[in-house]
Amino acid sequence: MIRKRLNFNTVTNESKTFARKFLLEYNILVVFTLNDSWADCKKSTVGLETDVPLNEFYSLMFHELSHILAYRSKKFYKYHHDKASNEYMWKHGLRIERWIDKRAKSMMNLYMPDMKFVPAYRNEESLNSYYEWLKEHYPITNEADKGAKK
Repeated sequence: MIRKRLNFNTVTNESKTFARKFLLEYNILVVFTLNDSWADCKKSTVGLETDVPLNEFYSLMFHELSHILAYRSKKFYKYHHDKASNEYMWKHGLRIERWIDKRAKSMMNLYMPDMKFVPAYRNEESLNSYYEWLKEHYPITNEADKGAKK
């Protein structure tokens, strides 16, 4: 088990190396980005934003790792296998993201107990960003979709 005590406030080469090695333990490749974090579950690859405080960087790492682990175990199958309808995404997407985040927090607490987890989709800015992404990728276009939460 990899455990590390970290006392940095910003993402450094050491923290990137740690993330790369940690995710490799799960056979996951990592790409470092400046403005977005993501997971490509099929390719077992994550993109981690580096222009954030260190605890947020590691929170993102565990969040994206949780997506891939859910994909591998077929948890939220429609969501992680590109089979979700627009209605499904509007109705269940945020709940799934928060479940993923809860799992990520548990993992981060296990591996990095001294780090404070930064939850996703809990403040107005991240919720607005999520709903903008949802509108772009899963627009509400028919009567059935209109019953979903907006």
